[in-house]
Amino acid sequence: MIQQCFATPRDLEEAGLGRARLQAIPLAQRRRNLVRASGWLAPALRKRNQLPLRVDFDPADLDTGSTNGLQGMTGGGSVAWSLAEAATTVQSVAIQFPSGGSGPGTPYQVNYFNGAYGSAFGVGGTLDSASSLTIDGQTFTVSGTVAANDSFGYATVTDSGVTMATVAMAAWICLHNTGVDAKTEQDLQKLMDVCIKPFKEDVAKGEGDLEIDEDATPGVPELGPLGSGQREPWSWLGGPRLPRPPHRIA
Repeated sequence: MIQQCFATPRDLEEAGLGRARLQAIPLAQRRRNLVRASGWLAPALRKRNQLPLRVDFDPADLDTGSTNGLQGMTGGGSVAWSLAEAATTVQSVAIQFPSGGSGPGTPYQVNYFNGAYGSAFGVGGTLDSASSLTIDGQTFTVSGTVAANDSFGYATVTDSGVTMATVAMAAWICLHNTGVDAKTEQDLQKLMDVCIKPFKEDVAKGEGDLEIDEDATPGVPELGPLGSGQREPWSWLGGPRLPRPPHRIA
Protein backbone atom coordinates (compact mmCIF):
# COMPACT_ATOMS: atom_id res chain seq x y z
CA MET A 1 0.00 0.00 0.00
CA ILE A 2 1.27 3.47 -0.89
CA GLN A 3 1.51 5.68 2.19
CA GLN A 4 -0.59 8.85 1.92
CA CYS A 5 1.57 11.92 2.46
CA PHE A 6 0.01 14.50 4.79
CA ALA A 7 2.10 17.54 3.80
CA THR A 8 3.73 19.05 0.72
CA PRO A 9 7.32 20.23 0.19
CA ARG A 10 5.92 23.76 0.22
CA ASP A 11 4.42 23.10 3.67
CA LEU A 12 7.84 21.93 4.84
CA GLU A 13 9.49 25.15 3.69
CA GLU A 14 6.77 27.40 5.11
CA ALA A 15 6.36 25.73 8.51
CA GLY A 16 9.55 23.74 9.13
CA LEU A 17 12.49 25.10 11.07
CA GLY A 18 15.67 25.84 9.15
CA ARG A 19 14.25 26.86 5.78
CA ALA A 20 17.62 27.73 4.22
CA ARG A 21 19.12 24.41 5.35
CA LEU A 22 16.06 22.51 4.13
CA GLN A 23 16.34 24.11 0.69
CA ALA A 24 19.89 22.81 0.40
CA ILE A 25 18.55 19.25 0.62
CA PRO A 26 17.44 17.77 -2.73
CA LEU A 27 13.70 18.04 -3.36
CA ALA A 28 13.38 14.27 -3.84
CA GLN A 29 14.92 13.66 -0.42
CA ARG A 30 12.60 16.19 1.23
CA ARG A 31 9.63 14.44 -0.41
CA ARG A 32 10.77 11.01 0.80
CA ASN A 33 11.16 12.29 4.35
CA LEU A 34 7.65 13.77 4.27
CA VAL A 35 6.37 10.31 3.34
CA ARG A 36 8.43 8.77 6.16
CA ALA A 37 7.04 11.24 8.68
CA SER A 38 3.49 10.59 7.42
CA GLY A 39 4.08 6.87 7.83
CA TRP A 40 5.18 7.38 11.42
CA LEU A 41 1.94 9.20 12.24
CA ALA A 42 -0.31 6.84 10.29
CA PRO A 43 -0.57 4.02 12.90
CA ALA A 44 -1.78 6.44 15.58
CA LEU A 45 -4.30 8.03 13.21
CA ARG A 46 -5.50 4.65 11.97
CA LYS A 47 -6.71 3.80 15.47
CA ARG A 48 -9.34 6.53 15.10
CA ASN A 49 -9.67 7.12 11.33
CA GLN A 50 -9.83 5.04 8.24
CA LEU A 51 -6.92 6.11 6.08
CA PRO A 52 -6.36 7.75 3.67
CA LEU A 53 -7.58 10.98 5.25
CA ARG A 54 -9.94 13.11 3.23
CA VAL A 55 -8.25 15.75 1.07
CA ASP A 56 -9.82 19.13 0.23
CA PHE A 57 -8.85 22.10 -1.89
CA ASP A 58 -6.91 24.69 0.11
CA PRO A 59 -9.04 27.85 0.34
CA ALA A 60 -5.89 29.91 0.92
CA ASP A 61 -4.79 29.03 -2.60
CA LEU A 62 -8.04 29.96 -4.30
CA ASP A 63 -8.50 33.49 -5.60
CA THR A 64 -11.93 34.56 -4.37
CA GLY A 65 -11.72 37.74 -6.44
CA SER A 66 -11.63 35.92 -9.77
CA THR A 67 -14.50 34.42 -11.71
CA ASN A 68 -12.99 30.96 -11.74
CA GLY A 69 -11.52 30.88 -8.24
CA LEU A 70 -8.07 29.85 -9.42
CA GLN A 71 -4.78 31.63 -8.94
CA GLY A 72 -3.12 33.04 -12.04
CA MET A 73 -4.33 33.25 -15.66
CA THR A 74 -3.69 36.96 -16.08
CA GLY A 75 -2.80 36.85 -19.77
CA GLY A 76 -6.29 36.76 -21.26
CA GLY A 77 -7.46 33.16 -21.06
CA SER A 78 -9.80 31.82 -18.38
CA VAL A 79 -10.35 28.48 -16.71
CA ALA A 80 -13.64 26.93 -15.62
CA TRP A 81 -13.83 24.13 -13.11
CA SER A 82 -16.22 22.49 -10.68
CA LEU A 83 -15.03 21.89 -7.14
CA ALA A 84 -15.20 18.14 -7.16
CA GLU A 85 -13.81 16.33 -4.14
CA ALA A 86 -10.03 16.20 -4.37
CA ALA A 87 -8.10 12.97 -4.75
CA THR A 88 -6.12 11.47 -1.87
CA THR A 89 -2.91 13.24 -2.92
CA VAL A 90 -1.80 16.32 -0.98
CA GLN A 91 0.11 18.62 -3.30
CA SER A 92 0.55 22.14 -4.64
CA VAL A 93 -0.06 22.21 -8.38
CA ALA A 94 0.60 24.77 -11.11
CA ILE A 95 -0.25 24.39 -14.80
CA GLN A 96 1.65 26.53 -17.31
CA PHE A 97 1.15 27.13 -21.03
CA PRO A 98 4.71 27.57 -22.34
CA SER A 99 3.85 28.75 -25.84
CA GLY A 100 0.34 30.06 -25.26
CA GLY A 101 -2.46 29.46 -27.72
CA SER A 102 -6.15 28.60 -27.70
CA GLY A 103 -8.38 25.58 -28.20
CA PRO A 104 -7.58 21.88 -28.50
CA GLY A 105 -3.93 21.00 -28.92
CA THR A 106 -2.60 23.88 -26.81
CA PRO A 107 0.38 22.47 -24.87
CA TYR A 108 0.68 22.69 -21.11
CA GLN A 109 3.21 21.68 -18.44
CA VAL A 110 2.59 20.66 -14.82
CA ASN A 111 4.48 21.39 -11.60
CA TYR A 112 3.20 19.09 -8.84
CA PHE A 113 5.38 20.69 -6.14
CA ASN A 114 4.72 24.36 -6.86
CA GLY A 115 6.21 26.74 -4.31
CA ALA A 116 8.97 24.38 -3.17
CA TYR A 117 12.60 25.26 -3.79
CA GLY A 118 13.96 23.31 -6.74
CA SER A 119 10.58 22.39 -8.20
CA ALA A 120 10.00 22.87 -11.92
CA PHE A 121 7.43 22.42 -14.65
CA GLY A 122 7.63 18.96 -16.17
CA VAL A 123 5.86 16.99 -18.86
CA GLY A 124 2.18 17.77 -19.26
CA GLY A 125 0.23 17.33 -22.47
CA THR A 126 -2.12 19.22 -24.75
CA LEU A 127 -5.69 20.38 -24.27
CA ASP A 128 -8.17 17.74 -25.46
CA SER A 129 -11.04 18.15 -27.95
CA ALA A 130 -13.07 19.99 -25.30
CA SER A 131 -10.14 22.35 -24.49
CA SER A 132 -9.83 20.61 -21.13
CA LEU A 133 -7.14 18.92 -19.07
CA THR A 134 -7.47 16.61 -16.08
CA ILE A 135 -5.20 16.53 -13.02
CA ASP A 136 -5.88 13.93 -10.30
CA GLY A 137 -9.47 13.50 -11.44
CA GLN A 138 -10.20 17.24 -11.50
CA THR A 139 -11.10 18.65 -14.93
CA PHE A 140 -10.21 22.20 -15.99
CA THR A 141 -11.67 23.73 -19.16
CA VAL A 142 -9.71 26.57 -20.77
CA SER A 143 -11.36 29.23 -22.91
CA GLY A 144 -10.01 32.23 -24.79
CA THR A 145 -6.42 32.77 -25.84
CA VAL A 146 -3.77 31.93 -23.28
CA ALA A 147 -0.61 34.04 -23.22
CA ALA A 148 2.78 32.37 -23.42
CA ASN A 149 3.98 31.23 -19.97
CA ASP A 150 0.63 32.05 -18.37
CA SER A 151 -0.40 29.66 -15.63
CA PHE A 152 -2.94 28.84 -12.96
CA GLY A 153 -2.66 26.83 -9.76
CA TYR A 154 -4.29 25.27 -6.74
CA ALA A 155 -3.30 23.25 -3.68
CA THR A 156 -4.85 20.42 -1.68
CA VAL A 157 -4.67 19.90 2.08
CA THR A 158 -5.74 17.54 4.81
CA ASP A 159 -6.15 18.26 8.55
CA SER A 160 -3.91 21.21 9.47
CA GLY A 161 -2.78 19.63 12.74
CA VAL A 162 -1.66 16.48 10.96
CA THR A 163 0.12 18.60 8.37
CA MET A 164 2.07 20.49 11.03
CA ALA A 165 3.05 17.30 12.85
CA THR A 166 4.28 15.80 9.58
CA VAL A 167 6.30 18.93 8.75
CA ALA A 168 7.90 19.03 12.20
CA MET A 169 9.02 15.41 12.00
CA ALA A 170 10.20 15.70 8.39
CA ALA A 171 12.28 18.79 9.26
CA TRP A 172 13.86 16.91 12.15
CA ILE A 173 14.68 13.91 9.93
CA CYS A 174 16.14 16.11 7.17
CA LEU A 175 18.32 18.30 9.35
CA HIS A 176 19.34 15.65 11.88
CA ASN A 177 20.63 13.64 8.93
CA THR A 178 22.78 16.54 7.69
CA GLY A 179 24.25 17.26 11.12
CA VAL A 180 23.29 20.49 12.88
CA ASP A 181 24.48 22.38 15.91
CA ALA A 182 23.13 21.42 19.34
CA LYS A 183 20.88 24.50 19.64
CA THR A 184 19.19 23.87 16.28
CA GLU A 185 18.80 20.19 17.13
CA GLN A 186 17.13 21.16 20.41
CA ASP A 187 14.75 23.57 18.65
CA LEU A 188 13.83 20.91 16.11
CA GLN A 189 13.20 18.37 18.86
CA LYS A 190 10.99 20.78 20.82
CA LEU A 191 8.88 21.62 17.76
CA MET A 192 8.49 17.96 16.84
CA ASP A 193 7.55 16.92 20.39
CA VAL A 194 4.89 19.63 20.63
CA CYS A 195 3.41 18.90 17.21
CA ILE A 196 3.26 15.11 17.37
CA LYS A 197 2.11 14.78 21.00
CA PRO A 198 -1.64 15.07 20.25
CA PHE A 199 -1.42 12.35 17.61
CA LYS A 200 1.04 10.04 19.36
CA GLU A 201 -0.85 10.14 22.64
CA ASP A 202 -4.28 11.76 22.56
CA VAL A 203 -5.66 10.73 19.16
CA ALA A 204 -4.34 7.20 19.49
CA LYS A 205 -6.06 6.83 22.87
CA GLY A 206 -9.26 8.44 21.67
CA GLU A 207 -8.93 11.56 23.81
CA GLY A 208 -7.98 13.88 20.96
CA ASP A 209 -10.11 14.83 18.01
CA LEU A 210 -9.63 14.91 14.29
CA GLU A 211 -12.44 16.74 12.60
CA ILE A 212 -15.01 14.22 11.44
CA ASP A 213 -15.07 15.78 7.96
CA GLU A 214 -11.40 14.88 7.55
CA ASP A 215 -12.22 11.18 7.79
CA ALA A 216 -12.07 9.22 4.55
CA THR A 217 -15.25 7.44 5.61
CA PRO A 218 -17.30 9.97 7.65
CA GLY A 219 -20.35 7.69 7.51
CA VAL A 220 -18.55 4.92 9.36
CA PRO A 221 -18.50 5.29 13.19
CA GLU A 222 -14.86 4.59 13.97
CA LEU A 223 -15.17 4.99 17.74
CA GLY A 224 -15.96 8.70 17.93
CA PRO A 225 -15.96 12.23 16.49
CA LEU A 226 -12.60 13.34 15.22
CA GLY A 227 -11.06 16.82 14.85
CA SER A 228 -7.95 18.95 15.33
CA GLY A 229 -8.56 22.60 14.49
CA GLN A 230 -12.26 22.03 13.92
CA ARG A 231 -13.90 24.48 11.55
CA GLU A 232 -17.11 24.33 13.59
CA PRO A 233 -16.21 23.38 17.16
CA TRP A 234 -18.65 21.01 18.84
CA SER A 235 -20.82 20.81 15.71
CA TRP A 236 -20.91 17.05 16.14
CA LEU A 237 -22.85 17.33 19.42
CA GLY A 238 -26.15 17.61 17.57
CA GLY A 239 -25.53 14.51 15.50
CA PRO A 240 -26.28 10.88 16.24
CA ARG A 241 -24.53 9.42 19.25
CA LEU A 242 -21.85 6.92 18.40
CA PRO A 243 -21.49 3.68 20.36
CA ARG A 244 -18.91 3.64 23.13
CA PRO A 245 -15.97 1.38 22.40
CA PRO A 246 -15.55 -1.70 24.63
CA HIS A 247 -13.15 -1.35 27.53
CA ARG A 248 -9.69 -2.41 26.58
CA ILE A 249 -6.58 -2.95 28.66
CA ALA A 250 -3.53 -1.62 26.88
